[in-house]
Amino acid sequence: MGKGYLKINLTTGEQSAPVEGEIVVTDENGNSLYDLFTNETDALELPAPDEELAFIPGKKPYSEYNIGIQAEGYRPVFIYNVRILDTSETIQPVDMIPLPLGATKGSAQPVIIRNEEHGLLNPKTISRFNLEEPNVGEERVLPHVIVPHYITVHLGTPDSSASNIRVNFKDYIKNVASNEIYDTWPEQALIANIYCIVSFTLNRIYTEFYRARGYNFDITNSTAIDHFFKPGGAYGWNISRIVDTIFNEYLAIVGHKEPFLAQYCDGHRVKCPGWLSQWGSCFDAQNGASAWKIIDKYYAYQLELRESNIFTENIQSYPGYAIRQGDTGDYVRKIQEQLNRISGSFYIPQTQVDGVFGVSTTESVKAFQRTFNLSPDGIVGKATWYKIQEIYNAVKGLSGMDSEGEYIGIGTTPPKVVLSEGSTGKNVAELQFLINYIARYYSDIPYVVQNSRFHSATKNAIIAFQREVGISPDGIVGPATWRALYDTYWGIVGTAPKPPTYPGYLIKLGARGDDVKRVQQALNRARSIYPSIPQIVEDGIFGSITEAAVRAFQREVGLSADGIVGPVTWEALMDVESMSMQQGAETETGTGEPGIIYRKKKPCEENNESNRPSKPTKPVVPIMPIEPEMPTAPEMPTAPEMPTAPEMPTAPEMPTAPEIPTAPEMPTNPEMPIEPYEPGEKPSQEVNTFKLLILFMLSHMKR
Repeated sequence: MGKGYLKINLTTGEQSAPVEGEIVVTDENGNSLYDLFTNETDALELPAPDEELAFIPGKKPYSEYNIGIQAEGYRPVFIYNVRILDTSETIQPVDMIPLPLGATKGSAQPVIIRNEEHGLLNPKTISRFNLEEPNVGEERVLPHVIVPHYITVHLGTPDSSASNIRVNFKDYIKNVASNEIYDTWPEQALIANIYCIVSFTLNRIYTEFYRARGYNFDITNSTAIDHFFKPGGAYGWNISRIVDTIFNEYLAIVGHKEPFLAQYCDGHRVKCPGWLSQWGSCFDAQNGASAWKIIDKYYAYQLELRESNIFTENIQSYPGYAIRQGDTGDYVRKIQEQLNRISGSFYIPQTQVDGVFGVSTTESVKAFQRTFNLSPDGIVGKATWYKIQEIYNAVKGLSGMDSEGEYIGIGTTPPKVVLSEGSTGKNVAELQFLINYIARYYSDIPYVVQNSRFHSATKNAIIAFQREVGISPDGIVGPATWRALYDTYWGIVGTAPKPPTYPGYLIKLGARGDDVKRVQQALNRARSIYPSIPQIVEDGIFGSITEAAVRAFQREVGLSADGIVGPVTWEALMDVESMSMQQGAETETGTGEPGIIYRKKKPCEENNESNRPSKPTKPVVPIMPIEPEMPTAPEMPTAPEMPTAPEMPTAPEMPTAPEIPTAPEMPTNPEMPIEPYEPGEKPSQEVNTFKLLILFMLSHMKR
């Protein structure tokens, strides 16, 4: 019997803030192994079958464990059959959903996630499923290969009534890869398979394969036609670090613009000539084959490896080299500013914003890397760069919405007007703001354009919200829907941690300190876009010249020119500053057009690694180790001493549990609500009651 590791991360609002909660881990028989109160666990050590089984087709190489989570103000979460492999660290992200205003723990419907058998033990079937071709003249292809921040996944076959969910693109690739291959396989096999998954997915997006046919999603989780994706599923650490670095690199046929539709199958139970064999790639890598040799072996086309730096979010492209201690310049300053913005939520030490990568910046980078499951080397390589960008956008986006809500003036009494498709005006603007704010916490509610017009997209979002809260899904916003929108919004505002944002007071003439200096820095950078703003000294003193600069900025962006920095002016400054930094970066880094990293040789060419052309823009060969000085396996902290678990037989087949409309009755004392407790403090009777509930559910609802 070997041992693997489990790390659990609790966040909310698209990773914009951590959540503290009680976490109980049990084995398949319901025996409690760990009971913690935290937002992020260390690597928990758990028994797992020996690693060798991961290299034998048909063998089950993992143990399965269950997780129960309770956090004050959030829906409880129960996760079943989390897979743990020998020598591997499994990362379980948990997106906590806040309770509506006035909701009680006992009435909260739990979030239940049941993982299925791994794809290599339940291989995909080859399907002749055909979709109708788009109408003549309606075939759509995007002008560029883009990398989306989010991808919309339909949880079923295209014509099924299953729901759609919005998933971070990188997390989607990690989830699919962890369900299709084993994290303990050789690195070159993992890289080859991940290239195929990324290329296939970007092909679906670039060709608008489903949207051109009238569907409102990008891809399905039907393994007959797309990938094996499990909402809320865990992923392996090795897979995670590779995806973080090559998520925007894809295969393409030489002479073709679109990403290659790189299909594959397990190659053991299901044979697929002309497609990549998953088991074959594992054995090839064991015999010393590189990722590119593996791809060359299975696909007959002349392929090349490209990279797209065109993103659908305001994400600055990686500069092309690792940034580390001793470096100076605008890229360093940008990293420092973004880490400081993130730090308030994630306990990352702040660093001086001076454009000099010193010891304090290195420590901030290491803390960020540890928090987000990256190798903590203090170097901002490609994976760390893009993760900082991603989390910064999440934090900044949510705080921007907070400011917008303050500007709109969301009160406690909903409007009395009934809205439906075709409505316009300020009430629709408020409705669209509420929907977008709530959508950051509910992934099955789509975002809408805030244009004060109630179009079909707004109606679809309302229908999704109504389904979520149990209201008849008619797409009409009447009294019940308005009340539910308000209760959900204020429940989030009252529960979810606030990301670092506006300091909380009016910054005006006579003020002094770091917040004033921050305003002055932003104003000076905004001058690259608005030259009418006077240059000011960044001395932390809000004098008459700073006041004049604030007024000039406010006039440029259409705000009341009172010379006072309140929440709306603050966020506008941060937005414009980000735009100015982005403009400078685009001038420095070029157009962002896809570049060729590596080209697959024609079948007649000698398969010699010396023939590999280097990427013209940076000397990084993508199938070498992923980041500088990246260890091949995470350094695992020592787990608490545990008695060795006995050999764990496969749990007997149990009938599928029925859908649960509400959480089971709890024998709690209604006069004594469950309260969180500090680490090291003795849990209250109510906390122990919840633990018993967790153990009950984890032991009786496994299937």
